[in-house]
Amino acid sequence: MVFTVLTLDSDGSGSGSWRRINPVLPIDPKKYVNGGESVCVNGAIHWLTRYGDSIVAFDLKDEKFRLIPLPRDYKDLNFDSFRFQFERLFELDGCLALISDNATQHHFTLELWILKDYNNHVWVKESICFPFRWRKQGQPIPIGTIPTGEILLKPLSLDESATAWVLFYDMEGQSFKKIDITGLPKWVYSSST
Repeated sequence: MVFTVLTLDSDGSGSGSWRRINPVLPIDPKKYVNGGESVCVNGAIHWLTRYGDSIVAFDLKDEKFRLIPLPRDYKDLNFDSFRFQFERLFELDGCLALISDNATQHHFTLELWILKDYNNHVWVKESICFPFRWRKQGQPIPIGTIPTGEILLKPLSLDESATAWVLFYDMEGQSFKKIDITGLPKWVYSSST
């Protein structure tokens, strides 16, 4: 495997140069195939793997890879050797957060794990209780937080006859706000990402 890093010039021009690095990998790259979108939190790029029990992180400052163990109760729920229909990483108030395929097993609840102590790998489990059946309403998943601290959720699937929408969830008040979006092109409704 070859790893290259793009270093942007400090003059603000947007130009830069690629350079090759030779990091030590804490993983077998054949076993730890990238399983989804990455998220940048705490100066590192994180991604889930299709196999294994860790999150892979690449520290942008020291240009080293490391593994972050998945929460124990998360691993107990997600024991399949191959995962990933709904499993996602996202940023939640500056912390790395994780949802899983089995996080919606109760139909009205989405369970998520938040890495509250990044250095000591301390995860805290939280739940979002929906006022509707999760799967029947487009399977909304968190994609991040906004400056108000609310979690922004988007549906994984949209019905062509329905209006596009996003949800805002206030964790402290445990309340939702739904915003309808109109005038979008048809291809938006067929996209699942």
